[in-house]
Amino acid sequence: MSKPLKKLKQQLFEAGIEELIEWTNNKGYDIEFDYCVHDELRPDDRMITISTRQGREKQLYSLLHECGHLILQNNVDLYSTKYPSSANG
Repeated sequence: MSKPLKKLKQQLFEAGIEELIEWTNNKGYDIEFDYCVHDELRPDDRMITISTRQGREKQLYSLLHECGHLILQNNVDLYSTKYPSSANG
């Protein structure tokens, strides 16, 4: 992969992370990026933690995953109605 293409990909990962930080902040959640944490949603603390032991691309995917948990958590009744077998499992 050429250097300009690699740089563009990195910029896209960074932009995606920045957009998700803004989105989660608007939902009342903070994000902590740290070497000594696991990727997780902590609803009681209104916090998402993302490990920096992984590269930025993987951090973006992990953050998207945790945002999915946030969306589901805020729509438990709707999710349970639409997907009863998944909600009970």
